[in-house]
Amino acid sequence: PAGACAAMNLAPLHSTVVADRRVRAGGRPVESLPAVAGCLLGDMGVLDAFLDQGHERWQIKRSIWEHPEPVEVDLVRDPDGLGWHLDRPRFGEWLRSVAVLRGASLLAPAEVRSLHSGPDGRWYIELSTPAGVIQVSAGVIVDSSGRSASLASRLGATRQRPDRLVCGWIKGHDRREHR
Repeated sequence: PAGACAAMNLAPLHSTVVADRRVRAGGRPVESLPAVAGCLLGDMGVLDAFLDQGHERWQIKRSIWEHPEPVEVDLVRDPDGLGWHLDRPRFGEWLRSVAVLRGASLLAPAEVRSLHSGPDGRWYIELSTPAGVIQVSAGVIVDSSGRSASLASRLGATRQRPDRLVCGWIKGHDRREHR
């Protein structure tokens, strides 16, 4: 979902390629999405289309983080409202389709065979696909492979865990004149 969201927001402005090792979006059959995600989906201009999918709402969040016993939070008191139970594969497919509708190219299945930066500052990626080997160059790469961080680790990055749960979101408005 992170890669598809990045692609759907970048595609209207930049040439964007999504390379996914899976033919279809994956994930656990049922996952949850907190209510604050509705704000993000609204900012991306897709909230109504998301709501039309009919994902079930959820009212209580149960989690085990700091304590050995589950902690329940009644989401009726959440200022953002109720969250959703997601059909994760369907949600992932929908996000991919929005990215493609907005201009992204989707290569799936695709495996990264090689990756290196060139003297011109661009990245050069060789992808293995059913159609053969495809070479892509990019000014920026987004590694949305999750915890495996497969591209970053290929480049020698190591994982640091000062906090296992990090999420950031900044809301703002671009006040520059667009030409």
